[in-house]
Amino acid sequence: MATTDYSLLDAGYLRKRGFHWYAYDTTVGRFLDLSAASPMASPGLHASIMATASTRAMAHLRPGDPHGSLFRYDIAQA
Repeated sequence: MATTDYSLLDAGYLRKRGFHWYAYDTTVGRFLDLSAASPMASPGLHASIMATASTRAMAHLRPGDPHGSLFRYDIAQA
């Protein structure tokens, strides 16, 4: 899943760093921040994810934000 730091369609999103990718680890029962190792700490500067879809083979996640940006997370490559 990915986060939404700001959801209004005004310039307020520019004050937010952007979204993070998370995965739920069922073995330990907690969420893991997959973006923590990202050099920018966010895969999308100022982006907030509103919806996420996966590819047929579950190889990629493809979220979008309200401003029309599209992202892709390659699960195998992290």
